[in-house]
Amino acid sequence: LYLDEKSYNEIGEIIGISKNNVGVKISRIKEKLKITLKNKNYGQG
Repeated sequence: LYLDEKSYNEIGEIIGISKNNVGVKISRIKEKLKITLKNKNYGQG
């Protein structure tokens, strides 16, 4: 992923949003991923 190892500031500059908004979006994505993986029973065995 192109944004790997970039700071929230750098990511925000690249995609045109604030540093705080980057954090919010990443948190929401992680929560959705966690729910999706739990519902699909990934990591069970």
